[in-house]
Amino acid sequence: MNLKNHLSKFRTRRIIAKSREHYRKIPKVLWATLIEFLDDKALKMGASLSYFTLISLAPILVILIAVIGFIYGQEAAKGEIVNQISEFIGEYPAQVIQSLILSAAAPDTGFIATLIGVGVLFFSSLAVFVELKESLNIIWGIEPIPGRGLKNIFYYRLKSFLIVGIIAALLLVSTILSTISVVVSNFATKHFPDFVNYLALINAFTSIVMITVLFACIFKFLPDVKVKWKYVWFGAFITSGLFYIGKYLITTYLQYATFSSTYGAAGSLVVFLVWINYSSLILFFGAELTQVTRKYYSKTELEPKNGFVKIKKVSTLVADSVEKLKNSNNDK
Repeated sequence: MNLKNHLSKFRTRRIIAKSREHYRKIPKVLWATLIEFLDDKALKMGASLSYFTLISLAPILVILIAVIGFIYGQEAAKGEIVNQISEFIGEYPAQVIQSLILSAAAPDTGFIATLIGVGVLFFSSLAVFVELKESLNIIWGIEPIPGRGLKNIFYYRLKSFLIVGIIAALLLVSTILSTISVVVSNFATKHFPDFVNYLALINAFTSIVMITVLFACIFKFLPDVKVKWKYVWFGAFITSGLFYIGKYLITTYLQYATFSSTYGAAGSLVVFLVWINYSSLILFFGAELTQVTRKYYSKTELEPKNGFVKIKKVSTLVADSVEKLKNSNNDK
């Protein structure tokens, strides 16, 4: 009995010691994340991703409308997509989405023109995900093996199309859950009025879960590295939290800002670009956090996937600090 007690106490102390060690590393992890975020030129990557998002948005919406339209019909799908996106990004940025959806109807054409249009639609819709994938590979410090140019192009496109499918699936699930929520809400209003307040909390929780799953899928499947889910979920959870904080701050700011009077008809577009740029930066910060967390807490070397090699990431910010420290010591 005494032996069991001693073993139990030993395990408890070991767990506490490990927990303390993990907590001590948190400030270092956050500081290293910020350093690598700046050193990888994430601000420039965010601006580039915002541009490709704007270009790819219309074809992506056409694909989403086609997928969800199988269940709800084309017109209902358009309205539901606007509603779902408004919940995620807010009312003002969603105005651009609504304008694109209204003009996204494809005209009737011949078979050859339709076939060409589908091909153009496919490749243009993936441009933003290819850009995102390359940026994530920079963050993880990997690059494709030379001599695989054409293979990498098709590989990038196919893998990026997987993310488009995941987004469509999540949006479809969110739409179905939203429909169920409306039915339950109407029923609860009549029979259980006190339960209506809890439905709002359930909807908010569902929204957070959906966006966290989306970030987790991006961090797990897009970069060409093998990373465990425990690091992915940590980065995705922090990223979704920052995402919703930013959504609240931007929405609050837009209530008092005068974009429409300053930029005229382009006001909604400017708001949308601001939102996309912020979301891109948050996404890259979450990816850096995932990468740095794995570096600090994992005992194994980073393993790239087939066709990719690891490159040595040298932080110029850290190198400058070390050089200044050496110079100051030499002067003394």
